[in-house]
Amino acid sequence: MEESVVVKKGGLFNKYRTIQQGIDAVLDGGTVYIESGQYTENLVVDGRSITLKGKGQVIISSSSNVPLLKTIDAAVMLQGIAFQQAGHTNAIYVKETSEVNIEGCKIEGENYKDVKTTYPALWIGLESKVHVKNSTLIGHTSNSLHTEESVVTIENCDVKGVGIYAGLGSRLTAENLVIKNPSNYGIFAKEAELNLHEVSMTGGGVAVILEDSKGYINSLTTNHTYRDVLRVDHSELTVEKSEMKNFCEIKRKDEKAGYPAVYIKNHSIVKLNNVDIHDSLFDGIQVYQSQLELSNAFLKKLFMGIYIREQSTVKLENIEMTQLDYNAVSVAGQSNVMIKNSLFDHCVNEHEKNYPVIFMKEQGSLHLEGTTIKGSLHDAVYLDGVQNTYLDDVTFDAVNTGVYIQKSILNANQLTIKNCYKNALILQDGEADIRNSYLENNNLNSSATYERNSDIPKAVDAAISIANAKVALDSIEVIDKTAAISLRERSSLNASSLQLSGGVFSMDSTIDISYLTFRNIEKEAVHFKLLRGTAARVQFDDPSVRVWLAKDKSSRFSSNLIHSPNMVLTYDFTGKEAGPAPVNTAISFKKKEPQPKDKESVQMESLIGPTAYKEMMKKLLKEITLYKVRTTQGISMDQQWGVLWLQKGMKDLTPFFEQTRNLLIEAELIKENEYFRLSEMPSLSDLDQINSGLLWVDQLEKIENDTDLMALLENKFLNQNLVIIISGEETEINQLKHFAPKLMEQLNYKAVFDFYTAEETAEIACQILVKHQFVFDSAFLKESIKDNYPASVDEHIIQWPEEIVKSIIQVQSERLLEQSELSLEKEQIISLTQSDILKGIMAVE
Repeated sequence: MEESVVVKKGGLFNKYRTIQQGIDAVLDGGTVYIESGQYTENLVVDGRSITLKGKGQVIISSSSNVPLLKTIDAAVMLQGIAFQQAGHTNAIYVKETSEVNIEGCKIEGENYKDVKTTYPALWIGLESKVHVKNSTLIGHTSNSLHTEESVVTIENCDVKGVGIYAGLGSRLTAENLVIKNPSNYGIFAKEAELNLHEVSMTGGGVAVILEDSKGYINSLTTNHTYRDVLRVDHSELTVEKSEMKNFCEIKRKDEKAGYPAVYIKNHSIVKLNNVDIHDSLFDGIQVYQSQLELSNAFLKKLFMGIYIREQSTVKLENIEMTQLDYNAVSVAGQSNVMIKNSLFDHCVNEHEKNYPVIFMKEQGSLHLEGTTIKGSLHDAVYLDGVQNTYLDDVTFDAVNTGVYIQKSILNANQLTIKNCYKNALILQDGEADIRNSYLENNNLNSSATYERNSDIPKAVDAAISIANAKVALDSIEVIDKTAAISLRERSSLNASSLQLSGGVFSMDSTIDISYLTFRNIEKEAVHFKLLRGTAARVQFDDPSVRVWLAKDKSSRFSSNLIHSPNMVLTYDFTGKEAGPAPVNTAISFKKKEPQPKDKESVQMESLIGPTAYKEMMKKLLKEITLYKVRTTQGISMDQQWGVLWLQKGMKDLTPFFEQTRNLLIEAELIKENEYFRLSEMPSLSDLDQINSGLLWVDQLEKIENDTDLMALLENKFLNQNLVIIISGEETEINQLKHFAPKLMEQLNYKAVFDFYTAEETAEIACQILVKHQFVFDSAFLKESIKDNYPASVDEHIIQWPEEIVKSIIQVQSERLLEQSELSLEKEQIISLTQSDILKGIMAVE
């Protein structure tokens, strides 16, 4: 036995021609020097301590299905040797508490095309310790390195082909590791520990996978990975300093594929610091049912920034995001998110739909602090069904809407919202408490457009838009071009220390404001517009100021003003009876003479006919009134006056057409004698000359058989000065839908003319009796008709209201003639009429 031996292929006096001979001949702890050459051997080191050192180019290969080197409970040092396995097994097999140091070597596993095996190039197991340095590991059909229950250190190495697998309690440490084009993954840890420093990977599958493992990575760089970069499943991972770019390259070939840079799931805990994620067609980070802390990160040119779901907890600090296709942060599934000291700059690309920078739904909580969101054509923050949201020291600049909450709870302090394209705040179906905030120069793209059937601005026209929400404001300044605050749908506003440059609009809501100051109102010189039962109590900072007030009869306004508000005539859209005069807590309003009913009120009260017709006409008249108001204000409103009448029970609609004509003339939408009926026109040329007024299309078979007429009618709908009514039975309407779909699409209103109900009959009878100046008890009339209404419905019921009135008039006339000498009191007339009502109904029946 010798301390060292030399192995070489040739030489006359060479004693050792195989490496195994040298191993067997050297003393324990000795060295085997191997001269250049290719050795076809399968080496075994069992229970020995030995060094194998290559001198020159040394290659060990074999085609047999036995490892090129197998160690058992051995201590082996390998230097300068290339292992090339040509058989179906490992290149090096380390087992049973071996300690192996590998330096300057190349370890290459078997290479069979289209074959995947379970034989890694370097296999380490059974509580062994291995240190690989300045070497190359190549796995063609399986892992480059596979370790179980062992401690492995890799230093200054290259990994090619299939990556590294660490499992079953192994501890893997790597430093300055270069991985190129691994087929599935770079490093896979399962029930293992990772400690990685200076790792770079180009191409291939996932860079690092952890399952039921724990890992630390310092300085990770990846480029052009086929799938995700980091995949963490029920594991703990900390990453310091990383650049991940051009990941999820498979998406260029398969649009349905999706792999984020970092994929976290299944109760994992991940900390990422100093991370740069950019240039990919998919998301930067996805989190499912896990915890994430992300700090000092930069995300750019991605599909989404961070996607969070399933009760996850995420903390983001010092984050910058820009140039994303969709949401920067998307949260759902009862997750909790904290974002601090971050910048979202020009995040979301232009889309037809709204994709907020931060989108959150399905309960959970959001804490946003010291953060700026700017330069987005979409909303900054959108919350839907979020349990708790807190915003502190947050700036939104040049976004679509600053904050949009729906069915959520919001607490905010020190908000700065400016240069919004639409609203600063939309608060709907929720609660909000906002303090010490500043809203400036809202509504860059707004115009004074209005909701249908409403005299308040649309949501886009108010800096703070509130709908069915409970809102508290304290120390808020709003500098706005159109409207400061709008409320609707039973909302409530409790505010203190407000400075407003726009008016307050409210429908069906309550307002309680103290210490209010108005500055300048640019577009509409109305400080308060109160509709549909709004109750407002306002305390002004300066009680001597002059305030313009517009309100309907159902709303209330009280204040500490010394001078009564300047009242603006307002249409009553509520249909409710007038209430008591408004009260001023400082000085009562001067008593005013009763105001005559406006046209719309008169029109609505005079409507008779089936319920569907009356509802349709009310809606039409409201929009016409609003249209006329806005036109006089110089505001353009696109409108089409297309009406569909569906005949189910009534054959002759002429009375309703005449009523409609009179109402439209009274509303000043059409002029006298500007009404036309298709069935009465001798030729198509007459229709061609009609440019304004009321047109009744009542012969639908003409449209079906005349394509020129169909095209002409379609063009007529574009004229805002023309009201078009199309009437017909259900079969005719269905045919028209088939032959003239474009025509049917332009119909905005619909009425159904069915048989009268008892309630409709009573209402029509009341209208006619009032017109004839009869004095009667309307409740008695309605109850009598309801009790005596025929059980069977047939066509004669259509004339029932008129027949009732005729019978009542006849009987009443005869009775009054008989008592012409008596001076009747009002109560007597009512009593006589009640008796005649019942007789009239019985006679008709």
